[in-house]
Amino acid sequence: MKENIYNDNSNEFANLSEAKPHEIIQNKTQDRKNLISNEKEQKYYPKNYNYICQKKRNTYIIIVDKNGTPIITVGPNWIFFSIFILFITGGFLFLFISYYQYIPLYLFILGIIIYFIFIFVYTKLFITNPGFAENIKEKKEDEIYLYCNLCEIYVTKKSKTVHCSKCDMCIEEFNHHCDWIGKCIGKNNLYVFYFMIFWIFVIIMYYTGTFVISHENWFEHQKLLRKMRK
Repeated sequence: MKENIYNDNSNEFANLSEAKPHEIIQNKTQDRKNLISNEKEQKYYPKNYNYICQKKRNTYIIIVDKNGTPIITVGPNWIFFSIFILFITGGFLFLFISYYQYIPLYLFILGIIIYFIFIFVYTKLFITNPGFAENIKEKKEDEIYLYCNLCEIYVTKKSKTVHCSKCDMCIEEFNHHCDWIGKCIGKNNLYVFYFMIFWIFVIIMYYTGTFVISHENWFEHQKLLRKMRK
């Protein structure tokens, strides 16, 4: 028996896309041997390839593993990634160039370490597969399945899969779509995202502290120059 998801108030993740209502299939109420039919099983990516560099809806798939699972992907909002990188880089360059004579060596080295850690984490977020849902191939007992009309795949309810309208892909354990990263935050990159947020606060504290110390050294240097001129 098929039930429209809008009649199932207990299923908060049933609405995977906004285009069409989805259907929920529950094993207890349906006895169908071919729950996941061959027609519905969609092979997104070619097998036996590592580097494919193709666009899947609004997402660019760069590298996949031998099973066809995306490894390196780029989301639709890649331009925001470039803007944010330039903003952070410009801030560090302004600080180092403007106060290079007054920044203590240990703060200069610490700043370089903080900057490159941020670049690494931010780039990892930018290219990591956020958790694209794959079609369920085997039916399990006492499991609830959801069907996405846009991706044409079956997923389990417990995977907390949501169809992102910006990426136009189903994301497992969907948290939100982050424009500044260019893609969704989901199963594979949520904790890296939390670490990046923490590291942004580290950058803010470093930048503020270094600016205050360097400006104070600059002010003391100016006072010394004025005394020498007298």
